[in-house]
Amino acid sequence: MYLFMAEVTHAIVVTQESNVCKSDVNILKCLANGTAVISFNWIEHNVKSNEMTRPDVWEVHGTEGFPNSEAFMKSRINAQKLSL
Repeated sequence: MYLFMAEVTHAIVVTQESNVCKSDVNILKCLANGTAVISFNWIEHNVKSNEMTRPDVWEVHGTEGFPNSEAFMKSRINAQKLSL
């Protein structure tokens, strides 16, 4: 079980080839809080290329049940708009 706090801005998860992740309680917490969910492939890419790329390029597209929903992006943008 992971400790999830409001100060968490990014969550890094294992994704499938189609850049989707499995849904669990932590993923749902990310959606509720507007936390950016980034593919672990971002870390692998940065290590291999020896450079730091923007994490938003590696944002997960959705979950297995809703693969192209862009739910994480929509949730993050909504949370940003609410905090203005």
